[in-house]
Amino acid sequence: MSNLIESIFEPGIQKTINSAAIHLNEKTRDELLGPSLAHFTKAGTGKNLFTLACYADGLRIVFDTFLADGKITTKEVEVSKSFLAKVAGSYAKARNEYASFKSWTDAEIIPFLRIYQRDKGSFGHLHISTKWSGIEVCKNIAKITGDFTPLETLRETLLNGAKALLMADGVDAKELEYLEKLYSEIGINLKSASSNPASGQPSGSWQKVIESDFASLEKSTSSSEWLDENLSNLKVWQQAAKENNSKGQLILGLCNIFGKGVEEDKNAAFRWYQLAAKQGLARAQFSLGVCYANGEGVEVDKKEAVRWYKLAAEQGNAGAQN
Repeated sequence: MSNLIESIFEPGIQKTINSAAIHLNEKTRDELLGPSLAHFTKAGTGKNLFTLACYADGLRIVFDTFLADGKITTKEVEVSKSFLAKVAGSYAKARNEYASFKSWTDAEIIPFLRIYQRDKGSFGHLHISTKWSGIEVCKNIAKITGDFTPLETLRETLLNGAKALLMADGVDAKELEYLEKLYSEIGINLKSASSNPASGQPSGSWQKVIESDFASLEKSTSSSEWLDENLSNLKVWQQAAKENNSKGQLILGLCNIFGKGVEEDKNAAFRWYQLAAKQGLARAQFSLGVCYANGEGVEVDKKEAVRWYKLAAEQGNAGAQN
């Protein structure tokens, strides 16, 4: 499937761009792009430059994942080539060094990657100030505007692409080490006692609070009342959720559903449930099933609802089993 990686990256990157574009304008451009990118453009909103930065982050994922085990396999190239062709076209327009790649064939893949590997120019593999520049812009947007949607979307997209590429020809120990490093590089804390590098459970002075709160929530008979009684810990839940802690994400999703401490926002709740559910948290899988069943933050999809209910039930979630 030559478009596997493109099928993951393209919708995710476009969603990132669209959600970030709300904040990008001539007045905010320089602050949001940050010093590493702002000097490249003196007019417009900066959206085109941010778009290139996001695709450059995707290219870095593909290249680094290729070499995570020290070799590039035919299978890895096959599932990535349509995305590489798209990025090569973008680089050809932006950088003279890549001009020859305007006309693309499969034979150009390795030559393109070789140039990229040695490239010390803007958006090249060895250019430090534009490394993860798409992620950095999203971080600026989150910090300045409070909107974490672009950051969450791009992080999830890049990680999903890396995982799919690793799975294309099987995962070895070196590639697992690379995946753990990748989580750290793009701003997700994995320093935990968990042995699973994809679990996203952070350590910190507040980890015990999250564990205690979740255990208490599981015993409660009313999520809404529980939130009222424990709302003083809202900042802890928000921090945990942003650090990719599944239990923090589940609790913050409940806050959005009931409008406790934050605005009632079913779309945001759905996104938090989805992040937590994909990490295997049964309570979040059940809640995600409810969203699909009732059309909360997403279109009604009974099949998806059943799928998530089943996953939650298999882990012993009482609500799903009923």
